[in-house]
Amino acid sequence: MTQPDPDLWPHVLSKLSAGTSLDRDEAAAAMRAVMSGEATPAQVALAWLLAQKPWIVPIPGTTRLERMTENNEAAQVELTERELGEIETAASRITPQGERYPEYLQRRIDR
Repeated sequence: MTQPDPDLWPHVLSKLSAGTSLDRDEAAAAMRAVMSGEATPAQVALAWLLAQKPWIVPIPGTTRLERMTENNEAAQVELTERELGEIETAASRITPQGERYPEYLQRRIDR
């Protein structure tokens, strides 16, 4: 089985912590506000993707049956226009940081 490059993860995962703490806190607060029902954060994220365009099909990965079931149930989560707006407003305040890939991976693209 192919194994991931162990040097990859520290560089890629550092992108997840980009942005200020305040930006991430605001986005998290918007997500919690939308989750007033029974939906999990993953379900809200998938429901948001599904609400963007009818041809967008999220493909979440998991190896656990209970997570697959949870992800499938996201199709039943209907976000209101207000909720979609709150998520969009919070997300728009987050400034992307850094490049998409570390330099050594970027060199592998389109070669």
